[in-house]
Amino acid sequence: ELISTLTATENQADNQERVRLIGRQPDLALLIEQAELLNQHKEGGFVWVEGEAGIGKSRLLAEFCDRLRDASHAIWRGNCSSQNRQQPFLLFSTLLNEIFGLAGIGRGQEQRERVQKCLSKWVANSSELQPYLELLCGIAPAPHDSQRLVNLEPEALHRQIFVAVRSLLVGIAQKRPLILVLDDLHLIDPMSADLLTFLSQMTASLPVLFVLAQRPIDNETIQKRLNAIHVLFEGKSRRIGLKRLSDQESRLLLNDLLPSGNLSPEAYHFILKRGDGNPYYLGEFLQLLIEQGHLQRESNVWISRSETALNDLPLPVTLEALIRSRVDGLPTLQRQILQMAAVIGRPFALPFLSNMMSTPLDAAVQELARRNLLAFRTDSKVWHFHHPIAQIVVYNGMLRVRLKALHGQVAAALLEEWGDKADEHAEELAHHLLLAEKNEGALHYLLLAGRRAEARYANEEALTYYEQAKALLRAMLGVVADDIQWQVAVGLGDAYRFAGNYDLSIEALEEGMALLQSHRLVTWRKAGILRRLGQSYALRGNPDVAYQHFHQALAMLADPTDRAGQVETSRTLYYLAYTHFRRGQWEKAKESCELGYTYAERSRDLSELAAAENLRGGIAYQQGQRGQAMYHTENALRLREQAGYTWGVASTMANLAILASENGDWVHARRHFLRSLRLRQELGDTEGVAIVNNNLGWLSRIKGFLGEAQAYFHESLRVAEMFKMVYHAANAMLGIGHILQLMDQIDEAQQMIDTSMECAEQIGAQGLLSEIYRVKADILLSKDAPEKAEESAYRAAVLAAETNSHSLEAEAWRVISECQIRQGELHKALESINRASQTLPSANDSIEHGRVASQAGRVLHSAGRTEEATIKFDEAESILRRLSADYDLALLARLRLSSAGLGSGATG
Repeated sequence: ELISTLTATENQADNQERVRLIGRQPDLALLIEQAELLNQHKEGGFVWVEGEAGIGKSRLLAEFCDRLRDASHAIWRGNCSSQNRQQPFLLFSTLLNEIFGLAGIGRGQEQRERVQKCLSKWVANSSELQPYLELLCGIAPAPHDSQRLVNLEPEALHRQIFVAVRSLLVGIAQKRPLILVLDDLHLIDPMSADLLTFLSQMTASLPVLFVLAQRPIDNETIQKRLNAIHVLFEGKSRRIGLKRLSDQESRLLLNDLLPSGNLSPEAYHFILKRGDGNPYYLGEFLQLLIEQGHLQRESNVWISRSETALNDLPLPVTLEALIRSRVDGLPTLQRQILQMAAVIGRPFALPFLSNMMSTPLDAAVQELARRNLLAFRTDSKVWHFHHPIAQIVVYNGMLRVRLKALHGQVAAALLEEWGDKADEHAEELAHHLLLAEKNEGALHYLLLAGRRAEARYANEEALTYYEQAKALLRAMLGVVADDIQWQVAVGLGDAYRFAGNYDLSIEALEEGMALLQSHRLVTWRKAGILRRLGQSYALRGNPDVAYQHFHQALAMLADPTDRAGQVETSRTLYYLAYTHFRRGQWEKAKESCELGYTYAERSRDLSELAAAENLRGGIAYQQGQRGQAMYHTENALRLREQAGYTWGVASTMANLAILASENGDWVHARRHFLRSLRLRQELGDTEGVAIVNNNLGWLSRIKGFLGEAQAYFHESLRVAEMFKMVYHAANAMLGIGHILQLMDQIDEAQQMIDTSMECAEQIGAQGLLSEIYRVKADILLSKDAPEKAEESAYRAAVLAAETNSHSLEAEAWRVISECQIRQGELHKALESINRASQTLPSANDSIEHGRVASQAGRVLHSAGRTEEATIKFDEAESILRRLSADYDLALLARLRLSSAGLGSGATG
């Protein structure tokens, strides 16, 4: 009997939803056309469906999905929620749950097996992606994956989640065109907005169509995030602005919505005037008139009751008031069902609601479906509001005391249902317990939700949870455990620091300083307050105050033997070393970092070990110890590979390539760059792709492969322009301009450099402008205009000095010396090349050292100081040969042959 009645209800709900699509056929045709284009062009795009509440966005999307469900596309839906909009990644949690078909499947291992089965069909490296995708689906990590997730710092975990979602969608799109239908974006959470922006880049090379539905957005931050996609892919975007129905379309809709018969002319006119073309309003208003008996059927025609004219009835005007009037007219049990469903705030299973209300609800729920207030999803066997507006109206129509009681009931039922898995739903439980004024429980889950958000690098959401916890803490009477107070203080301190608000971070942490006197708080937690204060002061630009806090923390920790204390000690020493590093205090940085590495080894914390090794590599590089720099950076790479941090691996691989090139090991440099490029392409790191292509162009130029260098620079420019990365576009154009100058295509080089300069000036990139002015000077020298070239090179030197770019400054003075030789000003040329030598860093092994030595030989030879010139030429040759800088060696050889005649120089 239960099965038969449910089936009847499902059919009723389905019939209600399958009223003809009226007035939206052109919009549906546009959507279908965009889907068909995926097959033809193998690249994607965006369709933005916009309109007011009730205008029919969700219905249009449902019709579109049904039309394509059996076609050659993969099509899935995700949606946002007003109740859970501060839950990180909510949009993609709903999307992934649909992709994997997790609704109605038992929790834990059964869901994990389902995810694994689906992933194995779509991607090759499924085991690497699975833990991150399960995290978004609300599945607790398997024991063997748990440590991997713990080892990742929040930013690393955040990046890996982004990579995992992208890898999944890329795997699907490579097999068949993919359509993602994402609804209610006006309610999107910040982290989902960032992930959506990241995923949008797939449309450049894959058949992926994003169909994005939203109402007008009043949140400026969210609007800015979504506008970024508009701007980035303006040529790939189509907009569907849903308008109100015409009178004729409204009549057709009303005819379809009537149980039977037709409306009288008077009723038509009245409803059309009040509905004003809003489909949802028209349907609700018609339902209200019939339910309240204002319309009655006579001889197959619906007319108003004779004793009351429709215009004289005290009927609600707004959509909200209309829905509220319908709900208020329901029998008590049906009204209570809607209220409880509104508080639950998401689709629910009927047994769950029946247990909570302690009564059978089948008949009442069927009636609510018949009245078009609830609907049933046959795929997941759950009930939901037929329209989200109804849910909002029902919720807002309840008194605070009623809401408090219902949220308490829901929280208790959820805690019972989830049992020992309740922590996995901290965000939802925090929401209900907070509104139920169950302060102790709410505080527990707010802090847990904050930590979960922080672990995902969802800083805005974490800050919201911690601020709510702080407000609750102040409102609670009696003593609160020191551990709880500590969590609030450091949670806020971290969240504000991640958000870049260092003053508020310091304020929150200093409020927690009283806990340093607590006998109930473990030492490493006390030290953690001091260490965090040090970080915030260092970032605010007060390194001396930061040092004081770091040293206080270390004195408190002493020499810990427990793992938590060792991790905290390692972390404190790392940030102490990094603060020294930023100030150029290499020896102090090295000492702190070495000690920090020792504690990281004791704790066996992969994240701390990788961070320490990476910093040790940076310190060694700054001290001119290239071999040590390479050794430590390779160790950092190995640790990041072990931790599964692929984004970090790609970055470290590029660092290794730079180190290898500076050691003259071009084979390994090229290999590292190419591997980094492949990884960045797989990860969807478009900025990294632009950077590495630029690096490869620079590498090829040094080896004298000018055509290859030009190709790499052009690829960097293509990616940078596609994704509107102005800095990287300017940098790529600089590279192309330089290559054209070396190939004697002077006019083309001048044009490219001028465009590069416009872009760099637009964003105020002084370091880049210094290089541009230096290359412009080379071009002017090629045009035999040494005076103008000198002006340009001098401008380059000034900009380099302002940005403390010693190598760039040396390059500029080297070119200035050549300009002065061309003008016969040998004394000035000697001063300039000496200045170039003095400006360079002390380590005498970079390619610029070789170039400066080469130019010094030219200047000295021009001044008649032949023996000194020969020494400089030999020095240059030694450096350039050790670095295998073939192109510069060829220039040097020509320079030595021509220097006696002073015909022309070579500036590199």
